[in-house]
Amino acid sequence: QWGYRVCCGCGNNLCRGDFSRNQWMKGVGVSRCTECVRECIVSDSDGFQSVRRNNATRIEVDLDNICGEGTFRYCALGTYTGGQRTGQQCVVKYFKDSSNSFETDLDAVEQATRIITQWNQSGFTSITIRINFPEVWTVSGKQCFVEPYIDNFFKINSNSGWCTSRDDDMVDILQALSHYSYHISSGMFLLCDLQGGLYRDFVVLTDPVILSRRNRFGPTDLGPKGMSTFFYHHQCNQYCQSRWTAPRDQHNYFRATHRTTMNFRHDDDDDDDDDDDDDDDDDEY
Repeated sequence: QWGYRVCCGCGNNLCRGDFSRNQWMKGVGVSRCTECVRECIVSDSDGFQSVRRNNATRIEVDLDNICGEGTFRYCALGTYTGGQRTGQQCVVKYFKDSSNSFETDLDAVEQATRIITQWNQSGFTSITIRINFPEVWTVSGKQCFVEPYIDNFFKINSNSGWCTSRDDDMVDILQALSHYSYHISSGMFLLCDLQGGLYRDFVVLTDPVILSRRNRFGPTDLGPKGMSTFFYHHQCNQYCQSRWTAPRDQHNYFRATHRTTMNFRHDDDDDDDDDDDDDDDDDEY
């Protein structure tokens, strides 16, 4: 019997063919479409699904089989062997220098999650934005980040003002998200270095950069001058709102590059802190 039903995961009104027999039999209000089941998406209490988690207990990976690397970390491709994502691919990232910590990266993901959740709740677009939330696992004696693999990987902007030349709505939406992050945080933060994959009704982001007034988020946090540089290059689009704030200083302090720019000195009085080394955010999927 064919009909339509709202998926409790993504909130879309879908036909019977978009649900498995098991999910359809669960009834209205609790059944999830096939894609939400595959992505382990469960409706949150606020009705928005901003986080994409591992939902797994075991993985299988060869850390020597490196599929990408950045300035600080190697990246290996693995497979989930336990939990809801069994059989799906995962990404395992680990530091080249074991003395480094994931704490700053997790802080950036948490701040990005708060911003993205506010964006989704505001209803600016029908496309839901989600973010991979990595977990620190011990794999072969190493502390690693583990997160779900992302298909159709692309990069929209960087932390130095660069933006892709692709001309489509998704570019405009994510550029507006960066602008919105500055506005909604009263100029304290700016979410950028946006990259991930486009699925049917949502986007999944990974490895975000947070620019902050006090350089709280490590060497990729270019601080107030990074924010100024973003707005130097930014052109508001149909998803930006005229009431959204922007800094008075909109000068260009860094060379715009698609790679993630590093500021190892965190010195706001020096205009020359632009090291264009590649970071883990680039082309690792």
